[in-house]
Amino acid sequence: MNSNSRHTAFVATRARGDRGASLVLALAVMLAMSGIIGGLVTFVTTSDRVAVNLTLKRNRQYAADGAVEQAIRAVQTDTTMNGLLGTTCPFASGHFNPPAPINGVSIRVDCAGAAVPVLDGLNRVVLERNVVFLACVDTNVACTDATALLRAKVNFPTNAAGALIGSFVQSWSVK
Repeated sequence: MNSNSRHTAFVATRARGDRGASLVLALAVMLAMSGIIGGLVTFVTTSDRVAVNLTLKRNRQYAADGAVEQAIRAVQTDTTMNGLLGTTCPFASGHFNPPAPINGVSIRVDCAGAAVPVLDGLNRVVLERNVVFLACVDTNVACTDATALLRAKVNFPTNAAGALIGSFVQSWSVK
């Protein structure tokens, strides 16, 4: 056998041994790319779900905040002072509902007077008129500490004649 025919036989043998190697390599690259793309798709869909949940929670919290502020104003304008001295809100229904949903959320605000006798600067016993407001998503059931999105305790001081002279937030907790 001459050297030229040996070289041709070697090239033919090598070509038959490497046949299909590029197909295996292409399949391996495609499999790796599929894994990367699958991971990215999972990450994007999870991020979207988390963003939607956070938006809904934030909208409920902001709605509760606005509803409690409206309820505080309603107590301030109540001339009977039921909310300041009694055990329920000074509203005909016993609770406060904003006139329209806030951020697409219907909120219920329950409140109760929590009057406390304290000593003033002249060592006289005066009534500290506190009202506790609980705001929750309106399900036609009274708000509780467990269901409340927001809990606020507000002091409504009065002058010597008993008229309201302002309001002071003592605590404001958002869940």
